[in-house]
Amino acid sequence: TTCIETQTNTAGHFTIAGGTGAYKGITGSGRATGRSTFIEQVVHGRCANAFTAVQAIATASGPISLP
Repeated sequence: TTCIETQTNTAGHFTIAGGTGAYKGITGSGRATGRSTFIEQVVHGRCANAFTAVQAIATASGPISLP
């Protein structure tokens, strides 16, 4: 048996700091949201607060440009 905890952070901004190869010189910024899911072991019938696995997904949108 496992415990599953999901946390959503909805307020955030991103700024592209740079790129390499075909993306050299890329710029842009916008808003981002993140969602994390934590799976914990159950010890003596309770969540142990010791993560077995973590999955994080970020979704971002905003204008970007290449030179």
